[in-house]
Amino acid sequence: MHAYLAAAAVDGVKVDCQAGVGLVGSALGGGPAAARQFQAALEDSIAAHFPGNHAINCMCHSSENFYRFSRTAVARVSDDYYPRDPASSTPHIGACAFNSLYMGALVQPDWDMFQSAHPAGVLHGMARAVSGGAVYVSDKPGQHDFDLLRRLVLPDGAVLRALLPGRPTRDCLFADVLRDRQTLLKVWNANPVVGLVGVFNLQGASWDRNRRKFHVHDKRGQTLTTNISPADVESFRPSAAAAAAAAGDDGVSGGDSGASGSSRWAG
Repeated sequence: MHAYLAAAAVDGVKVDCQAGVGLVGSALGGGPAAARQFQAALEDSIAAHFPGNHAINCMCHSSENFYRFSRTAVARVSDDYYPRDPASSTPHIGACAFNSLYMGALVQPDWDMFQSAHPAGVLHGMARAVSGGAVYVSDKPGQHDFDLLRRLVLPDGAVLRALLPGRPTRDCLFADVLRDRQTLLKVWNANPVVGLVGVFNLQGASWDRNRRKFHVHDKRGQTLTTNISPADVESFRPSAAAAAAAAGDDGVSGGDSGASGSSRWAG
């Protein structure tokens, strides 16, 4: 299959349903053993047919999958993008941000495609801009919002990508940015010159476990406010050792946990 696609000038693939390997693995020595075998075969094929490691791992959030990645470096961190389901637009962005908190230590998170002319196109476009991942669209031919697309790229078509995986700021980590009616999602990132903080109002829709679908649970909508600070960007925070030294500490314990902390997210 990969040889056929490469011969047709396809230069990369997204490989879906990877977690399903574990479900059928009982006859192949168990899920982890099957995942190891299948992932190795997949990455051998990617290396042979798609120079540049052009592959997106998808539906791969089981540990038996992502711990088997040895050469592929990109993984989807969301459910699918559902352009026909308005209730899914905001939960999609929330899932990408929070899943990147964990997956960003293992892979380059991919936030999925979006449609630029969709009613939520600007929301999704801005989320991709701060995500640190690839920016790509699934627009139907002739149905594009070029004003939005031009905001995401340079005149030569190069994408303005941040250096790190976009992740929630500290004050969002234990808040319900979809349902508590008060918290805005803030996503931080950085580039070689400045820090980035994207702010998103995602309140009003979420996954409903009883209905087993995305559901708009609050149609009223409301204007919310939040505080934005350079300290929201983790790479701008002093390291724990530097904070301790500045406070005259002995270096064993950190200083004010609310004002400083480890910058290990940013490396």
